[in-house]
Amino acid sequence: MINSIPNELLILILKLAITTSSSWRSYELSNSVISVCHHWEEIASHIPEYWTHLLIVLDAPTTRLSALSSHLEFSRGLPIEIEVTTGSQTTDRELEKSRARVVMTNLTPHMHRCKKIEFNLNHCSALPSLLRDFHGPAPLLTELALTGKSDDVVTSCPDEICWDFESPMLTKLAIKGANVDAVCNQGLLWLTKLKNLRTVEFSNYTASPKCPKQLSMGQVLLAIGSIPQRALRVIHVRFLELDCSDEADIVEVNLSPSIAIVEKLQPEFLFAFLHSMTGMLSQIEIINCPIYDLQPFAEALFLRKIPVGERFDLLERWHGRHLSVDDCPSFDDKALDSLTHFNCVSVLQHELCSLTLHGCPSVSFEGLKQFVKKTCLADIHITGGPVLENTEVEWLTKNLESFFWK
Repeated sequence: MINSIPNELLILILKLAITTSSSWRSYELSNSVISVCHHWEEIASHIPEYWTHLLIVLDAPTTRLSALSSHLEFSRGLPIEIEVTTGSQTTDRELEKSRARVVMTNLTPHMHRCKKIEFNLNHCSALPSLLRDFHGPAPLLTELALTGKSDDVVTSCPDEICWDFESPMLTKLAIKGANVDAVCNQGLLWLTKLKNLRTVEFSNYTASPKCPKQLSMGQVLLAIGSIPQRALRVIHVRFLELDCSDEADIVEVNLSPSIAIVEKLQPEFLFAFLHSMTGMLSQIEIINCPIYDLQPFAEALFLRKIPVGERFDLLERWHGRHLSVDDCPSFDDKALDSLTHFNCVSVLQHELCSLTLHGCPSVSFEGLKQFVKKTCLADIHITGGPVLENTEVEWLTKNLESFFWK
């Protein structure tokens, strides 16, 4: 019955399946189709568009890595997008690494027509190496992500290998672990050529005690500063354990993104990183970091999971318009009041327009009331505490243009 479907009709059905399904699911769909029978596989092999979006689940029973080379050839030279991931959270690291290596071995001859390459594995140490696995020109590549869920330590310094990878059209770069080390040590020239880069993320670097040399804060700052700033919009730096001991290692760089996102960083590096920003940013987001000595220059400031006991004096030095505080138990009436202690003779006038609080139970109604009276704030949005009485909600609703509490 299946084999009785006319070839022309089957081709139309398969092309329709491509347009109506998620593009990243097409490879899973393709595997399902070709497993029906040899005839269906033969028909699908003659539809190049069918093989241009490949989602490869390394540990899925339907994934046939032995057939990957043929499947890449089926796309007949068209631009391709590749996503490699794992379905299980418990995949063995060595097995994951060996399978990822098979993918890269098959992918390397097609690097010149890759538009997107994304690896999201369980183990950072199983990821392909920018230094060893990426070679030659990739003129179509716009997105490159080499990320993992675990924080495997870096046990050795990058090999001394000639960096010959070229990706001039890259707009999005996300790297973790050893690839951060490789880029900061040997990829500076490559970074200087990424004139179209809009979003960059460096994350999850931890050096093992066995590693001969730990990556320093100066090296990371220099690497980020090597990226052309003209197009750069978002810099995301998180979970980096750097050598911050040598003050002479601090370098002067000028960074000018629109958005900076930082998470779980050492205070020395965080201070130097934010100090490198030029002008007023549209947004700074600080997650689980010490904040006492910081002076953020941003229209919008997001504070998330700030450690208990941290003081919020930085709000006295901040002159933005939108503040969001999320899951910060130490944020209290004193922290709220510090928003009113701005320098009135400063050219920069404090024009706070909106305040969003989530999970800040230490703030009281009286603190909110005094804050509203001292400012021209128009909008307050509160969820997850504090508990308010009906009369208190009525007062805030009456004295603000917009008030939400839940």
